[in-house]
Amino acid sequence: MAKRKKKRPPKEKIWGAVPSRAARETARQSAKERRAYERKQRRLRAEEPGVIELKTMTRWRSKRTGKLVPFAKRKGAAREFVQVQVDQKGRIIRTTGFNTTEEVRRTVVAGLIEETGTNQGLVGLALDRTNIMSPSSLKGARKILVKVSGTDPRGERASFKFDIDYPTIRKRRRVLRSVLLGSILYEMRARSWRTWYRVDHVDWSKVKYGSKSKTRQRVPMRDVEIVVRVMR
Repeated sequence: MAKRKKKRPPKEKIWGAVPSRAARETARQSAKERRAYERKQRRLRAEEPGVIELKTMTRWRSKRTGKLVPFAKRKGAAREFVQVQVDQKGRIIRTTGFNTTEEVRRTVVAGLIEETGTNQGLVGLALDRTNIMSPSSLKGARKILVKVSGTDPRGERASFKFDIDYPTIRKRRRVLRSVLLGSILYEMRARSWRTWYRVDHVDWSKVKYGSKSKTRQRVPMRDVEIVVRVMR
């Protein structure tokens, strides 16, 4: 009968001991690979589009001169709300909307209409994020001007404009939110446009307007931007 070999007790770690040459080389290679991975991740993050974030800011305009005034001199000035697009570092990229007594303007910037995920292609969700669909934005509307632009599969930029007149607004003021969204989708379909989304992603059993075959024939537009002006 073969004798079992006795297990050697583990060597105790000696603090301050110099690691072997192989251990030093392994650690050096691991650190090199880790630094290369971190550089790659930083490069990918820099190439990716920044998160779309919209913020509302307050500014003051002199009623006498019509010019913007600082907060300290706001007495007697009219307050305006401005919506801006900011990057990941909080820097203002551009102004996307504002509120005055005569006009409310909002912009669905490129990227706000999602092109991936569960909400891909939803125009209504993007409009909601700009706050243009809220009762306060549509209150007192006398005319609504809309401009839609997008990039076709060939990389060419195209756009169109339309408006919703006062008789339509007066007649359907209680459902003006639905009128605005429905008009945008109707005008896009009339030009054989659609937003960018996977056709197979849609549950066509719940779609009231349109069909799967007709939707495939429409031009999928990317980077769609929608500018809505509510004139009061």
